[in-house]
Amino acid sequence: HYGSSQAQTQASSKEKYNIYIADSDDSSVMVLDSESHLVIDYLPFRGPGGVLVSPDQKEIYVSEVFGFFKLNPLHMIDFSVPVESRGKSVLSPDGTRAYVTDQVADMIRVIDVVNGVTLDSVLVGNRPIDINITPDGRKLYVANQTDQNIAVIDVGSLIVFKHIPIGAIPGEVEITADGLRAYVTNLNRGVINVIDTPTDLIVGAIQIDQEFSFGAELSPDGQILYVSADGVLLAIDAQSNLILRTLRMADDSTVLGITPDGTRAYIGSFSQFAGGPAVTVIDLDNWEILGLIRGVFFPRQIAFLKTGITNTDTP
Repeated sequence: HYGSSQAQTQASSKEKYNIYIADSDDSSVMVLDSESHLVIDYLPFRGPGGVLVSPDQKEIYVSEVFGFFKLNPLHMIDFSVPVESRGKSVLSPDGTRAYVTDQVADMIRVIDVVNGVTLDSVLVGNRPIDINITPDGRKLYVANQTDQNIAVIDVGSLIVFKHIPIGAIPGEVEITADGLRAYVTNLNRGVINVIDTPTDLIVGAIQIDQEFSFGAELSPDGQILYVSADGVLLAIDAQSNLILRTLRMADDSTVLGITPDGTRAYIGSFSQFAGGPAVTVIDLDNWEILGLIRGVFFPRQIAFLKTGITNTDTP
C-alpha cells in the first residue's frame, strides 16, 4: 500500500510500468512490476552499464561489456552489435539511432537501431561515462571521467567541436526540455555545473551541502531537477536553481530513475548498517520513502516501460 487510503480513494487510475534495473556487478537486468514490486523477469547480461526504453515503448536496449542489445517487450533479442566495454547510451529523438559510450575505446558508437548495424564511431576523450542529446537531436554531450570535461558533438557531422572543462569528475548530464541548459553532476565536488547550451559555456553552479552528486533527472514537466547526492535526494527548481527540499535515504546513493508520471523515484542506494545495497523507492508527492528493493549490487541505470493503466477507484 502506497500512501493513505484517502489518497487511493481520490485516484481514479494510474499508469503501470515494468521497472528495469541494469546491475553491472550482478551481471543482470532485473525486471519488476511497478504495482507489486515483484520480480517478473531476470535478464542475464555481462556487466550491463545501461538500459533504455524507446520513445514508442516498443523496444528495450541494453548496453553491456561485449554488446549492445535490442529486445522486444517479451524480452526476446532482436539483434546485438559488438562493443568493447559497457557504457551509457542515448537514443535520438526519433528513436532510430543509439549513441553508445565505450569506456575502454574512449569513443561513442553510432548504431542504426532499425537495421541493427554500427554506422560510425567518434573519439571523445578519456573514459566517457555518460551521454545525453538535445531535444532537437542536433548536439550530444558526453561526460569524460578521466579528462574531467564534457565533449560536445555536432550530430550532423559527428565532429567533436568543443570540450568544456568541469574542474571535477563528471557524473551524469541532464538536459532541459527546451534544450537551453545542461546540468552536470560531480563525483568529487559538492556542486552541479550548469551549461548554457547555445554557447556551450558554464554559466554557474548549484552549490549543495553534500560532498558529491551522481544521478540527475528532470521531472516529466521539466519543472524540478531531482539529484541523487551522497545518500540524499535533492529537489531543485529548474527555473530559479534553488534547492526546494531534501530527503535523507541512505549513507550513499548513485543513479536514479523518475517514473514517466512523475510520482516516484527509484534510486540506487547503500546503507552500511542497514542491509547494504538497495534501490530506494520514494513517493515524490508526499516526499517520503516507501521502501527498499533488495537483491541488487551496483545499479547503473533504471528505466521504465509502460504496460497499461490500472483502475484504483474504491467502490
